[in-house]
Amino acid sequence: MKVRQFRARTMQEALARVKAEMGREAVLLYTRRFRVGGLFGLFGQEMVEVTAAVDEGRAETAVAGGPTIKRAVEPAPLVMAGGAASARAEAAGTVTPLAPRIAAPRAPSPADGLETQLETVKEMVSQVIRRLDGNDLVDGYPECLKQMFNALVAAETETDLAKEIVARIADLTKRAEFDNEGAIRILGTYLERMFGRAEPIDAAAGRRVCALIGPTGVGKTTTIAKLAANFALIEKRKVALITADTYRIAAVEQLKTYGDIIGVPVEVVFTPKELKTAVEIHRDADVILIDTAGRSHRNEMQLSELKAFLDAGTPSETYLVIAVNTSLRDAREILRCYEKVGFDRLIFTKLDETSHFGLMLNLTAQARKPMSYFTTGQNVPDDIEVANPRRIARLILGD
Repeated sequence: MKVRQFRARTMQEALARVKAEMGREAVLLYTRRFRVGGLFGLFGQEMVEVTAAVDEGRAETAVAGGPTIKRAVEPAPLVMAGGAASARAEAAGTVTPLAPRIAAPRAPSPADGLETQLETVKEMVSQVIRRLDGNDLVDGYPECLKQMFNALVAAETETDLAKEIVARIADLTKRAEFDNEGAIRILGTYLERMFGRAEPIDAAAGRRVCALIGPTGVGKTTTIAKLAANFALIEKRKVALITADTYRIAAVEQLKTYGDIIGVPVEVVFTPKELKTAVEIHRDADVILIDTAGRSHRNEMQLSELKAFLDAGTPSETYLVIAVNTSLRDAREILRCYEKVGFDRLIFTKLDETSHFGLMLNLTAQARKPMSYFTTGQNVPDDIEVANPRRIARLILGD
C-alpha cells in the first residue's frame, strides 16, 4: 500500500493533487487543518493536510484531466474535519474520505464561554469538597502522604481506594524519610505495580480469535481497525475481520472500507451460528478480530444475545472496551453487568478526551483484569498503544 501526505492552501487544491498523483483508486485516511506563521497560532495562513492511500497493485497512472477519484462508501468518522471549504470539496464530487465532513460550526456566543466557566468552577468545587472530606480519612499521616491522597482524588480515583493505597504506602514506608517529591515517586511506582503487566494480543502464541465488546460509542470498530492494520501491515500477519454489529449499517460499511484499505477479508454475520461458521472459514488466519454491536449494560436481553454470539465464536480472549471519559458511576455499572457476559482484558479508549485518568485505576482494581491497549485518538492505524503502566501512573499523577 502506498501512503502519501499532501499539503495545500485549500481542500480543493489538496484533492486535486491526490487525484493527479495517486489516481482514482485513492482513499483519504486523514485530513486536518493547521496554520502557518502568525503569532501564537493566530493570524497565520490556514493550510490543509491530506493523507491518502492507494493499493500499489491497483493504482492507475495519473494523467492531467484524468478521471475523478473513486468515491468510497462513507463510514463513521476517523477524524472529524469540517469547514465550508471541505464541504464544497465534497460537493465537487472528488473524494469521500474516511473522515466524513461535518457542517461548519456555529459562531460561538457569550453563553458558551459562561457555560464553560461554570463547568470549570463546578469541577474545582467538587475536587475541593472531595479533598476536604477525604483529608479526615488520612488524619495523622505526614503531609507528604496527604499530598499523595490529594493527587489521587484530583485524578478522580475513588476516595476509599485512594485511602487504601495511601495506607499501604504508609505501612511500607513507615521507617523511611522522604519529601513530597519522593512521595510522588513512590506513589508512581506503587501504581505501576497495581496495574501490573499489560497483556496485548500475542499473535506469536498461535492463532488468536479476539472479540471486542462494550457499550455503544466507545470506539470498538475503530479500535479493531487499528489492531487489524498493525497486525496486517506492520507485523505481516494474516488477519480476518468479522462483524456482528448489523444493528448499524454504517458500522458494517465502515469495517468493510477498513478491510479494503488494509487488504483483509471482512465477514458479516447475523446469528451465532453464522459467527461460528465464519471463524471456521478463516481458521488459517493468525488473528481473527470480532466486532460486536454496542449493548446497553441495562438491557438483559441484549447482553444475553451478546453472550450467545461469544459462546458460538469461542474467542481466545474477549476484551471489554470502555471510554475513559465515562462517569465513574456508569463505568462501574458497565463493568458489573459485562462481567455476566464474561471478558478477559480491558481496553481503554478516548484518553485524548479527558484530563482525569483515575477511572482506569478504579476499574482495573474492581475488575482485577489486565489492561491490553489504550487509544488516544481516531487516526487509523495510529493512536493506539499497548497499555503502559508507567505512562498511565504518570497521567494519573498529572505528569
